Amino acid sequence: MLTKTTLHRRETLHGVFALATMAVAPWQAIAKTPAAGSEAHPFVFTDRDSLSHFIGCDSPSTKAALRMLEQRCVSYLREVAKYSQPFTGCNLSTYYQDFTNEHRGATEVLSTFATYAYLSEIGRSGFGQEKLASQALQGAREILLSWARSGIRDGARFRGALSQYCDEKGTSSLDTRFAIGLTFGRGTPALVNAVDLLLALSVFTSEEADNVDRFLSEIASLITHSSNFRAQRSNLDCNRFSNHVSIHLAALASIARLRHDRQGLAEIALGQGGAIAISWSQQVAKAIYGPGQTILNCYKPGESWEFTQTVTPQAGEIVDRYRARQEQTFGYPMFSLTYLLLTLKVLSRSNLRNVAAIAEAQARITSALDYYGAYFARYLSAEEVRMPANFQYPGANQYAGKLLSRTAAATITGSDGHLLPFLIAAPLMPGNVTVKAVIARAKQYPPHRPFSAVTSLYLTDVCTAVL
Repeated sequence: MLTKTTLHRRETLHGVFALATMAVAPWQAIAKTPAAGSEAHPFVFTDRDSLSHFIGCDSPSTKAALRMLEQRCVSYLREVAKYSQPFTGCNLSTYYQDFTNEHRGATEVLSTFATYAYLSEIGRSGFGQEKLASQALQGAREILLSWARSGIRDGARFRGALSQYCDEKGTSSLDTRFAIGLTFGRGTPALVNAVDLLLALSVFTSEEADNVDRFLSEIASLITHSSNFRAQRSNLDCNRFSNHVSIHLAALASIARLRHDRQGLAEIALGQGGAIAISWSQQVAKAIYGPGQTILNCYKPGESWEFTQTVTPQAGEIVDRYRARQEQTFGYPMFSLTYLLLTLKVLSRSNLRNVAAIAEAQARITSALDYYGAYFARYLSAEEVRMPANFQYPGANQYAGKLLSRTAAATITGSDGHLLPFLIAAPLMPGNVTVKAVIARAKQYPPHRPFSAVTSLYLTDVCTAVL
C-alpha cells in the first residue's frame, strides 16, 4: 500500500550544495530553511490550476500538444524495461543518451509519464485513458526508483567526483569534466517536474521518497562541483559564460525549489554566500550583451572556422553567437536563453522576481527576446531556412547566408527548441510585443506543429501563449 508523503528533509544534508562544498573548499554549505506552509504539489514549474486550465484550453494548438503527449506516452511505454536499466559506467555520453536527453532520455520519459498521469487524474473524463494513465504511473515509478537506487554509481556509491567520468576513449579529460554539469543539467528540470507531479499523486512510500531526495541532492552536488570547476578553469570568457552555465543554474534552481530550499535558491539567483561560482544574475549580465559592449574574451575572428564572430555584438545578442558553423546560427543562443528563462520562471513562482538584481536581469533577458524575436517573427518556416544575405537588420552580418536552424528539416516549426524561450516568456511577460509576434507567426503553420513538438515540461505555457 503506497502512502502519501513529501520529500523528507535529510538531517545529514545541510543544503543542496553540501556534498559539493565538502569536496571543493572554501565554499560553505548553505543551511536549509525549514519548509514553510503547506504548498501543495505540483508547484515548481506549474500547479494544479494551470494544468486544469491547460486541459480545458480551447485552442487547436493545445489540443495538438495533448494528442502528441498521449502518443509519446504510448511510444515510451513500449520501452519501460530499457529506461528502467540505469547506466553505472563512466562514459558521460551514455548518461546523456540514456538519462538526460531532452527528447528521448529517461528524464523526459519520466516527465511525460507523470504529466499524462496527473492530467488524467485531474481531468477525469475530460482527458486521458485510465488504463494508459495507470501504466504511465507505474512506468514512472519503476524508472525513477531504479535510477534513484542504482543509477550513476561506481560500485555502491554515487559518482560524485569529476574524475569518475570519462569520454568515449575511457579518459577523464578536461573537456569531459567541463561537460558533466551540462550533461546532467539538461535533464534535471524534466526530472524535477516528474518528481513534483508524482508527489502530487502520492505514489511514494517514505523510504522511496528518501531515496529520490538523496538522488536529487547528489545530482545537485555534482552539477555544482562541475560548474565551479569549469568557472575556475575556463581560459576564455565566452566559454566561461556559455550555455553550460545557464543549464547548470536552471537545474540547481529547480532542485532547490522542489526541496523548499529558499536560501539555496536565493544563493543561485544572487550569488550571496559563495557556494556557486557564477550566479544566475551574473550569468545573465555576462551571457547577454548590453548596448555598446564589446565581445567577451574569445577566439579571435578567423582563428577557427568553428568558432568565430563579427567584432561588434548587438544589444540582446547572446555570447554563444561565437559558435559559427553554418548550421549553428541560433541554436546555442536559444539553448542558453531557454534555461535562463526556466530559472526566471522558478524564481517568479518563488516570489523572488521583484528583487532588484532579478528585475534587472529580466530586463536584459527581454532585450534578448526582442533581438532574436525580430528574426523569428519574420523568418520561421522550413521554406525560409537560410537567412537572406540582404536582410537589413542590426547584426545581420553575423548570420547572413547561414541556416536558421541545425538542418533544413528542423526549424522553429519542428523540435529544435527555438520556440521554447518565447513560450516560457509568454506568461512571464504577457505584454511583450515581440513574444506575441513570434507566437502569432508560429500559429500560422498547420497542423499546429510548433506546439505539438513541445515536450511535457513546457505544455502549460502553450495555452497562455496561444490565447
